[in-house]
Amino acid sequence: VPGGLELYLDAMDLADQEEMARLAARLVEVRPSPEFTYIGEGPLMSLDGSFFDLSVPSAANLELLRRLAWIGEKIGAVAALIHAIAPMPLETPLSDSLRVRKLEESLPLVAHYRHVTQGAGLSPMLENIPPVARQRRKRAPPRRFRT
Repeated sequence: VPGGLELYLDAMDLADQEEMARLAARLVEVRPSPEFTYIGEGPLMSLDGSFFDLSVPSAANLELLRRLAWIGEKIGAVAALIHAIAPMPLETPLSDSLRVRKLEESLPLVAHYRHVTQGAGLSPMLENIPPVARQRRKRAPPRRFRT
């Protein structure tokens, strides 16, 4: 079995397309062998500085997925992986109805993710982040990403 690497790509790695092209070229250059497998893992944060939220098909989330697929294709990754999360404040009560609503709200972004990853020749993967892993973070002002 050839070796491989699940490569975590932070939102900062995907924020600037020129930097992405340089990163992709470097990853191709340092690949130990043609059989070495890359899986591109998407970030927990989106391009606008908010948490990536699978239930929110925002411009930043849509663009993040497009960029993840682009860099995956450029480095010859076999798959892209994103986190199945819908972050919310800690005080939000969890319920079955909220779970169902968030799953339904996630369908458009999941369909987009499937489309862009398969279009780039990658297998789309989802990694579950259970509610116990709710992230804590001070609210930061939104960031702008460059096209």
